[in-house]
Amino acid sequence: MDVTFLVAAHSRPWPFLPDGISIRRVHNPDITFYRHLYEGVGAEYCWWMRRVMPDDRLAAILSKDTLHVMLLQNEAGESLGFYELDLEDSRDAHLAYFGLLPSALGKGLGGKLLDCAIAHAFSSGAACVRVNTCTQDHPRALPNYLRAGFEITHVEHECWNVPVELLPERLRDSAS
Repeated sequence: MDVTFLVAAHSRPWPFLPDGISIRRVHNPDITFYRHLYEGVGAEYCWWMRRVMPDDRLAAILSKDTLHVMLLQNEAGESLGFYELDLEDSRDAHLAYFGLLPSALGKGLGGKLLDCAIAHAFSSGAACVRVNTCTQDHPRALPNYLRAGFEITHVEHECWNVPVELLPERLRDSAS
């Protein structure tokens, strides 16, 4: 699969979220909650690495003060999506994960959430924001990143040894 690496060097204004929609930081999220969110957003797009990561290793990552897990939710408190912004290098933010749950797709929330992630990174003092996407991600991922002002820095071909049971159905036949 091809992995596209992108960088944004210009801030975006904080967007207005639709009525009844909010974003909140989840400090040191519970592993079970996080895995549910991660799998719910990414299972169809071959997000697998955090699904097989040992709990202690994932807990260490999620407990970092510089990691911001930001939850998009409706007024009933239902999760709609999330982004994970790694600010360990305060000048070079990394948008590690970003996406919506299937129930939130097609409602215009993805672009708003992405704009929030970018504004969040720059308001935290970053000089740039990095993200990567691959050919297995949602088909609108790369166009959304480009629309939001990201520029492609390079593309690499990578081979991942994804456990077959974690492959989306659409990829299982080609993996055999």
